[in-house]
Amino acid sequence: MTVRFFAYLRDREYANCKELETAAPATVRALGEELSQRFGKRFRGEFFSPDGAELGERVIVMVNGRRVEFLSGIDTPLKESDTVQIFPVVAGG
Repeated sequence: MTVRFFAYLRDREYANCKELETAAPATVRALGEELSQRFGKRFRGEFFSPDGAELGERVIVMVNGRRVEFLSGIDTPLKESDTVQIFPVVAGG
């Protein structure tokens, strides 16, 4: 499975890479746990809500180009052929 990071999530303080290949965990939640263990507290704080039950308000996660909110949310199943994109929410004006 391919995981791609965008904007500041690519920075050293977060993922410190643009893309990685990994074995597919069962769900987006499991992927978030795996990435949080790998990248640390700061990444976890972006990926998950404060209680860890849902996605954080400052992140957009897509599986194969579809937002997980329109699939099964944080419990969206993953498979080896998937591409997951992780974006920070960006505001501007």
